[in-house]
Amino acid sequence: MIPGEPPGVRFAPGLVARCVLFGMFAINPRLRILFPDLAADLRKETPAGAGPVRWPDQLLLRVGRSHPSLPREGVLSSGVWSMRVLTERVVHFSFGDIVFAPLVWSLVPAHSGSERDGLGPQITKRLGDASGWVHYGPDRTSVDLRSLTRTFPSMAHPLHVKMDDWVELLTRDGSDADAVMVFGRLP
Repeated sequence: MIPGEPPGVRFAPGLVARCVLFGMFAINPRLRILFPDLAADLRKETPAGAGPVRWPDQLLLRVGRSHPSLPREGVLSSGVWSMRVLTERVVHFSFGDIVFAPLVWSLVPAHSGSERDGLGPQITKRLGDASGWVHYGPDRTSVDLRSLTRTFPSMAHPLHVKMDDWVELLTRDGSDADAVMVFGRLP
């Protein structure tokens, strides 16, 4: 296997997207208040993948490959909003992120307004849009994960790169919206 390349396994995009969303709702409980229909649909689905799931227009589930230079690094984060201004003006406004090689997932606002406000584009802008994957049932599989992700761009999460380049804002209001950052290393 090529370093950073996904394994050749069967992949059910709808079920995987749902699992990722359950993780996002776990690390950012405020999502169930912001998107109650999505939370209810995911919770009430029996069996998993039976649908239908109502996807909010103001939300995108982005997916890409984790950066090849960080093949063993993982992170779960929510409530961390980042901006880089020195080398390139870009932002990362996210409701939640999961980096678990070989994939990186970000749940982001569909329209953050960061470019309009002069802050720069979202770093997730070039990642694939997996929002529609929640509409796939458990019978929808890809024979080889490598063929599905071959064209995915890679992304190094701001929490994994040179920290001096990024300004980070953390939510902290004493409620269930406090920032979460969990780092890990794969064996």
